[in-house]
Amino acid sequence: MVDALIQKPIAKGIRVFLNGENLTNRQDIAAQTGPVKTLGVPLLVLGGICVEHELTLQGDWSSGLRRVGIRARRRWLIRVCSI
Repeated sequence: MVDALIQKPIAKGIRVFLNGENLTNRQDIAAQTGPVKTLGVPLLVLGGICVEHELTLQGDWSSGLRRVGIRARRRWLIRVCSI
């Protein structure tokens, strides 16, 4: 089985992508329970755009830590992709 992913940044935090799975279109057995065989995904090609944004939160939840001298911050990376 052959998979490929191509992606290109087009701006800060924005990229376009093209993803291909099972490019040889082989029928592989993904699982087998007794006589029942489940085949894997056939040729699949997806393309789209991803937007990433880093979010830093500060607030009252960290006040208890500040009392003992620890500076608390939460940093999250938010990624939204659409095909």
